[in-house]
Amino acid sequence: MSEQGNQLIEMQKELTDTSLELNQLMRYLQLNNIEKQKGLHTMSTLDQLEPDTPTYKSAGRVFVKTPVEEIKKDLSGMLNKVDETMEKQKVRIQILEEKEKKQETALNEFAESTMAKFNSNQQN
Repeated sequence: MSEQGNQLIEMQKELTDTSLELNQLMRYLQLNNIEKQKGLHTMSTLDQLEPDTPTYKSAGRVFVKTPVEEIKKDLSGMLNKVDETMEKQKVRIQILEEKEKKQETALNEFAESTMAKFNSNQQN
């Protein structure tokens, strides 16, 4: 295979890898968003409870009686972690989208220049 053919294949592979990573990261962002929504729903339910309402939290295979405020505190911490993770994912998605655009542009330019050279050789 020619050097240009190898270069084209390598550029396509890099673009495909970037696209796969971007899609995977977007799926993780969606999953974290679902987790956040569930947490917010749970928090709103906890906010409706009286402070002395018996509440339980899972600890392995058992449920342990836990004060409402402690559950809220734990849930709040989980929501903060999810928010931090989502912000990092959004930044990484933006970086990958820019990288993908650059790779697409470079691939298109390479293909156009290769075709122009090919057509020029065919006319001679």
